Amino acid sequence: MLQKKIVPFFLLFVSLLGCNPSEEQKTNADESREVLTVETSLFNLLPEDRTNIHFQNTLKEGLNANVLVYEYLYNGGGVAVGDFNDDGLEDIYFTSNMGDNKFYLNQGDLTFKEVSQISNVEGRPGSWKTGISAADVNGDGRLDLYLCYSGALPDEKRKNQLFINQGNNEDNIPVFKEEANAFGLDSPAYSNQGYFLGLRQRW
Repeated sequence: MLQKKIVPFFLLFVSLLGCNPSEEQKTNADESREVLTVETSLFNLLPEDRTNIHFQNTLKEGLNANVLVYEYLYNGGGVAVGDFNDDGLEDIYFTSNMGDNKFYLNQGDLTFKEVSQISNVEGRPGSWKTGISAADVNGDGRLDLYLCYSGALPDEKRKNQLFINQGNNEDNIPVFKEEANAFGLDSPAYSNQGYFLGLRQRW
């Protein structure tokens, strides 16, 4: 009778023993997880002193700049990515709602050079810049930039800007010319973002 009671407890003890992983098994499992994490990581955070991108879209709230006065305060800035100087590298343009827009040329190896003033794409000073679009607006094979404005501002300060790419200077930096009025795109509406649709005719 005692023997019959001992056997089930013994079998249970052996089963539990088999379920408990050894230290070696735990180590192997941890190493597998580490390898899996490394192999499946898609993004690495690079510091600004490595990339040379020192842009921040900082909002300074006050009596006339808050969500009670302007409910779209947090409709943040825009980003456009494209190869603007045709060197095979993707460049970046950032808009800042209240600060300065920044245009960065890709120098390779994920390092960038800020060329906003040289390229003539800073936009108007002050508020309220919203979206930025990269598109070949005039069909010359070069990417242009369309900058949108919004906010509780006079119409003149809310007119969107179109920067037409004039080609590269001697330092391979693209230079732009503001031509929104000439293209009928200087809209004073409360714009958030411009979108361009390209159609290719087939013969």
